Formats: sequence, structure tokens, C-alpha cells
Amino acid sequence: MSLYSSTRLERADYKPNVTFHLLEDLKRGKVIFGTMFREFTFLNRMIKEGHNPVKEVYERGYRFLIIDCEHKAFNPETLAEFAERAHEVGISIWIRPEQTSEPPISLYADIGYSGFMIPNVNCPEEAKFVVDRVYFPPIASPIKEKDRGRRGFSLGDIPRDGQRLKNIKDGERYTNENILVIVQTEHPTGIKNLTDILSIKGIYGTIIGTNDLARGIAQKKGNEYFIELDFSIMYRHDLMMKAYKDIAKICQSKRKYAGIHFTEVDEVDLVEKLIDEFGYQLIILGRDENFNNDQFIRLINTRY
Repeated sequence: MSLYSSTRLERADYKPNVTFHLLEDLKRGKVIFGTMFREFTFLNRMIKEGHNPVKEVYERGYRFLIIDCEHKAFNPETLAEFAERAHEVGISIWIRPEQTSEPPISLYADIGYSGFMIPNVNCPEEAKFVVDRVYFPPIASPIKEKDRGRRGFSLGDIPRDGQRLKNIKDGERYTNENILVIVQTEHPTGIKNLTDILSIKGIYGTIIGTNDLARGIAQKKGNEYFIELDFSIMYRHDLMMKAYKDIAKICQSKRKYAGIHFTEVDEVDLVEKLIDEFGYQLIILGRDENFNNDQFIRLINTRY
């Protein structure tokens, strides 16, 4: 069943290369803001009220939108609808898949997702597994015996970008230039191995999963009291601030991008601190209903 029922935009409204331009802006040192959708009931209500949530995210100044399949479930048809709508309005559409070893990652790429935020990556092998199933060669490694889940050649949603590709190589090149993989650092082990993880071609940076990272730090340090603190206090604790700083330094040393996700407006001041003092560039603000909170939008307008 289709999530949307409103009229499609005309081809003239499609905007090509949005993820490529996002990457170019990151290279120039710009801060890029995105948000996340994961609650089907919220989305369904918006659509029934006549809203186009993907378009509204774009109009509020966000550069990318993440659909969360790690903690929620969407069927393939709905995911395809999101991708098509994103291509129509000109916003980079990302997905956070279920787990690194099992989901149909190549399918997500084929139906139009251009960003992959991979949860709980703690070793280079996990990251490389995703890279080989999202990109085409030469970024993806040659297929090995008993390899599985590799991406077949398909133009997917590329024609929606108005591209006229002459051959397979053109399609592979265009695809590789308009896709990025971001790992999530959510455990001290991930920090320990982050230098090696970020050394993999096709990995552009990391976005911290704050709550899971805090759980991991508490377990490693044997300080369970740490995760009994109120969220805002925990996020500003010395142990977390050290982790933010260490991750930023590793990203800078590898010329990759550090990012973070906060769902509540209470953390806007912390976001600004991470941008100004540690150089964070990939910022995810809010989730579902609060994506258009005035404080979030003011931050975007100030930094954009």
C-alpha cells in the first residue's frame, strides 16, 4: 500500500547530484544538517492532513533525511516511496539499516538511497562489508568466491535525476559519486578501531550514537551510575566530552567528517559547542514531529 497519494512532480523539478554537492560542501568545511523519520503513525497523520513530510524537511533547510530501519520497520514499497519523493524535491535520502550483516543493503541503493548510516560499527570488516554492497568497483572490492549480497548493475532511481548515461561505466561512476557511507560510533571499541575504519575508501565519516556510546562507556568503566544521570547531564559528562573530542581528532587526522545526532532541542547549545570547538560537520537534529522546532530551524539558518 502506497504511503503517498498526491500527484507526482514533473521531471523538470528533479534535482541531480544532491549527495555529490553535499559532499562537496563538506569538503569546503560547511556544516550539514539532517533529520530522521521513524514513526509511521506520525508520517501517516501528516500525509492524511495534506502534508508532504519529505518536501517540508527540505523546505526547512535540512540537506538530508534519514529513514530509521534499525529501531522501526518499513516495508520496501514505503521505503521506495520515500526515495522517490526525495529525488523529486532534491534532498539527499539516507537509510539506517537493520544490521550490517543481513539487510538487503544493495536493494536500498537500487531503490534510490544515497546515504547509509550504519549502526554499531566496531571493526573495519563490518564497514567494508557495507562498502562492497553499496558501491560499484573500483570502490567496491572485486567479487570473491562465496561472496553474497553484492549489488547488481541497475540504474535504479538515477533516471529521476535527469541523467543520460551512455554505458555501464557511466552508470557506475555516477552512482559512486552520489553515494556515501557513514558509520556510527556507539561503543569504546568503535573509537579504538575508528582510525582503521575510516581508512576504508567509501567511508566518509562517523556519526555518534550518543545513548549507546554512553552505555558502552559505562560498561567499560564499570560506572553504572553514569547512565542513571538525566540525559542532558549525561551528554555533557566529562566521559562523553572526552569521547566527542577523541572522535573528532581521529576524523580530522583521516580527513573524514565527525557528526552527532540529538533528538531534543535541549541539546542545541551542546551541538554548537561541538561545531565550534571540535569541528563537527554532520549534524542530525530531532526526529519525526520536532524536526521543525523553531530552535532547530534557527540553528540551521544561522549555520547554513
